[in-house]
Amino acid sequence: MLHWSGSVLNIPMADPVIELPAPRCPRYETLDAWRGLACVLVVLFHATYHLHYAQPGPSADDPPHEHAVARLLQPLSYCWVGVPLFFVISGYCITAAADSARRRPHPAGRFFLRRFRRIYPPLWVFLALALGLHAVLTPIAAATGLPLALSERDPATVSAWSWVGAVTLTEEWRWHVVGPPRDYFLGNLWTLCYEEQFYLLFGLIVLLAPRRLFVVVAVVSAVVFLIVAGVVTPPFSTDGWFFGGPWLAFAAGIAVYYRRNYATPLLRKAIDIGLLAGAVWAGRSVTDWGTFAQSVPAQLLAAFAGAFLVGVLEPFDGRTAQWKWLAPLRWCGVRCYSLYLVHAPVVYLLSHMLAHLGCVGPIATLMVTIPVCVAASLAAGWAFHRSVEQRFLNSPTNADPQPTGARISSTSMAGLPSVKMTPSRP
Repeated sequence: MLHWSGSVLNIPMADPVIELPAPRCPRYETLDAWRGLACVLVVLFHATYHLHYAQPGPSADDPPHEHAVARLLQPLSYCWVGVPLFFVISGYCITAAADSARRRPHPAGRFFLRRFRRIYPPLWVFLALALGLHAVLTPIAAATGLPLALSERDPATVSAWSWVGAVTLTEEWRWHVVGPPRDYFLGNLWTLCYEEQFYLLFGLIVLLAPRRLFVVVAVVSAVVFLIVAGVVTPPFSTDGWFFGGPWLAFAAGIAVYYRRNYATPLLRKAIDIGLLAGAVWAGRSVTDWGTFAQSVPAQLLAAFAGAFLVGVLEPFDGRTAQWKWLAPLRWCGVRCYSLYLVHAPVVYLLSHMLAHLGCVGPIATLMVTIPVCVAASLAAGWAFHRSVEQRFLNSPTNADPQPTGARISSTSMAGLPSVKMTPSRP
């Protein structure tokens, strides 16, 4: 209702701004470099797929330098650690966005709108381009016999429900509710499905308990920890839900944000100890250190250790953000959503084509496959960022302290080893 007070027209505010303590410094400049590192690690992981998973290793008859290069490239099979690192970074960035949004009018609506604009339109353009390219390459592959495919899946064989899940980023859990088991034409969307769960939960917290953001996060994290540790058994399958483990990697990033912006010196030490303890706890459950397989414990070990490093290096942010040798990683970090989306079909197409043409073995992988896949992915990511993603960037406000970074994690390609935080899935 409008009413006059003297000569001033007063309009009641339906959604008053909440007064909360201000964060010390929500923007973490070096996170662009961390994000770029995570993205490059995943590109390298997928670029060496044929070497580590589809080809036999060097035989006893091969020259010594083949074995030497194979040992040199072996660490690249561990580059899946970019996945949990990206969840950590995403946890920091989304917490910063939610923390700022809750101080503004209509906080939940603002938070959801900015997340939707940031993620979905570029995703839909990417899917349309991928389907168009598939339609062009299919007859060429049939005529030439070349492996001109963007993934191991033919989009025509993917069910309508799975396409709905891909377009809405609900495919990881959609199959629990309706339709056949999950399936992807481009498997790199699975991490975005988890990201959307994070966004939804954070948006609900901002809507229902904006003053208790970190309290609710702590409760959710404790519940998920009890589930992952086997202390609590939920009456439903956690496969595809953040309850299965991914939330703890995300929560590690939330802890880093709280450490930087609100924690007292004593609480900072407690957070550092907690992250180290989490890494030790997860590490004790890693069963195969020789291959460091992509299991839930290994993923959480990488997440907690990565969060600890990001946290303890935070006081040096002003200095490290200016290091020139980090410029390439910062460049990748700014464009990492585009790079994440496009690299999966690019690497799959090129690595399979090169293997078909005879580029197999450690030396060929090092000298040809890796440089070609990385260069092509960077070029395609740059082009997509410039022509598509930039049109949907949110305005640089405090509600989005990393406006040019991507709210995503790294990828798992269809047909490649799936870097999942679910032990029962490859």
